[in-house]
Amino acid sequence: MKSRIGTILALFVVLASFANSFAAGTGSSSSSTKTSIKSDGGDLSGGGNAVGNQLFDFYENEGTREITLEKLVVFKAVVAPILNAVASKVPSFKYQLLKIAKTKKWYFESKPIGDNDCLNESMIKVDKVIVGCQDNYEVRIFQPWFDRNDVTPEHKGGLIMHELLVGFILQEKILDKSSEKNIRRMNRLLFTEKLPGEKEFQLILNNYNFGHFMTASEENVINVEIEQVKHSVCAGNDALSSFVDAFLSKSMDGRYSSSIRHGFYKKALYLKRLETYADDSEIRKFCEE
Repeated sequence: MKSRIGTILALFVVLASFANSFAAGTGSSSSSTKTSIKSDGGDLSGGGNAVGNQLFDFYENEGTREITLEKLVVFKAVVAPILNAVASKVPSFKYQLLKIAKTKKWYFESKPIGDNDCLNESMIKVDKVIVGCQDNYEVRIFQPWFDRNDVTPEHKGGLIMHELLVGFILQEKILDKSSEKNIRRMNRLLFTEKLPGEKEFQLILNNYNFGHFMTASEENVINVEIEQVKHSVCAGNDALSSFVDAFLSKSMDGRYSSSIRHGFYKKALYLKRLETYADDSEIRKFCEE
């Protein structure tokens, strides 16, 4: 009996040792067969990875070049004019996209990008290659494709715009099953010869789940009121508190559109914050803007 128990215990120890060895080995690669970049970081399993004799932590950015997006020729020639056209319809949407350009790190990636999350789903059955991918911190552009002479500036600019739109969706945490298709639809719309009118463009943004933005005309109504606040407060004629109340009142005035009322409400909160927390330097900045 004792002999049988001892045999079972010995077998259990051998099996446990084998299982631990197998689990430890699955986190690394013994060859250089997996050299594509998975930019979303993968599963947080704690496994270390290697490419040949190099730790993947150090290999990942080999041959990767950080870029300043706004200095790219194609950004200036293709993307910037489209963003300016967007600003003429819905100004704040342009500035949200520019925020993605400025706050994320952008890279030209020389290695293949192998993140299946960045492979577009579509009813169209064609072979596709991933040429751009991002997570919450960085955007990688596949440089061998971007540098091809047969890729037109429009398509290169389209890739940049696509990643700006993706970045906005990720930033606002409004990703859903329709986001992927809506990003492509919006990108096609932005590259049409002429954008729709501001009210129609506002509606399309909302319908494509990018959110509700004020049109240029609506923002102008708010800005006129803000200039009056600056003129009075900065000249020392009135206190900010009186304008907080005035803007709150306007936010409930049915003569204005819902977008403008919401704009007045946001400005009332902004002015209240200035009144409560701002020091002299922030007030001066408000007056000089």
